[in-house]
Amino acid sequence: MASVRKVSGDTISRSLQPADASFQEMEILAQQQLKNEHQIFLLIDDTKLPKDDSKEIDGTDRHYDQKLRKKITAISMICFSVSDGEHNYPLGFEYLYGDFGREELKKSKGKFITKQEIIQANIVRVQRLFSGKRIIILADGAFASIDLLMWLVNHNIDFEMRMHSNRCIMYNGHKSSIKNMKALTLRGRQMAKTIYASWHDIKLYITACKRINKNGKVTVIYLVSSIKDEPINHANLYKKRWPIEKVFRTSKQILGLGQAQTRKHQYKHIAAVLLAYSLLVAEQKKRGYKNPEEATRALKQKSFNALMKYLLSLTRNTSIRSNLLIN
Repeated sequence: MASVRKVSGDTISRSLQPADASFQEMEILAQQQLKNEHQIFLLIDDTKLPKDDSKEIDGTDRHYDQKLRKKITAISMICFSVSDGEHNYPLGFEYLYGDFGREELKKSKGKFITKQEIIQANIVRVQRLFSGKRIIILADGAFASIDLLMWLVNHNIDFEMRMHSNRCIMYNGHKSSIKNMKALTLRGRQMAKTIYASWHDIKLYITACKRINKNGKVTVIYLVSSIKDEPINHANLYKKRWPIEKVFRTSKQILGLGQAQTRKHQYKHIAAVLLAYSLLVAEQKKRGYKNPEEATRALKQKSFNALMKYLLSLTRNTSIRSNLLIN
């Protein structure tokens, strides 16, 4: 946008609306797009945006990178989106801080909000936005903690998550790690198997799922759920988590999620990118495109003025319309 309008990236960043306004617009768009759905999937995941040695950039801290196996300076964020199983609409995000950031927040604000508190608050938020609809939480193994699973079970909230294979569970009086639990052993062509077991006194449905990649390599992953269902249905349900990975991929590769280097406007920049992704998904759904990338390519064929006019017609949200006209 900066190159099209012939201004600096910092000028664009300063002109962005506050993050809360973007969050509100994402909520309205998601409600519009999913109003006819009886069941909503709430997808939760986190990602990192490397910022080299720029400690002055808003939201940065030292975080451990699993792939690099070392600490890096980065923005770590947890993202929330809602989906019908095919189309996925971001609702917002929050920063996750390391030791330094947590200490700074304690000094400046007296406390910091924990990851658990952020997740719980956003689940309650989604329940409010989609009252009357069934909501299922989908997340990877990083979120399958004792505290969160216990909170979900106590509040009768359905979920399907991946679980680490070294977790120790109790089944029929036998205690063992999940990967060594004989009752979960997959035999022959068996693709999935589920047992009803307990983990730290939490009753859960635990499923072993066989995966075969394009090279024929077989791996087994383990899922944990509050839902009583057939093993293959647990496996298929967890696959519906994949769209949030696409949010990060497309936002980083096409929408410039990690490109802003401004020190003070990171938060509203990220919020604006997620709103842009939501609009792309709405366009994908409306036109029948295969994915948001295809929607992006089609929109790039329009002139800047034609694109603004089209985006105004895309939404009935007066807030989005007014911001498009201003910016």
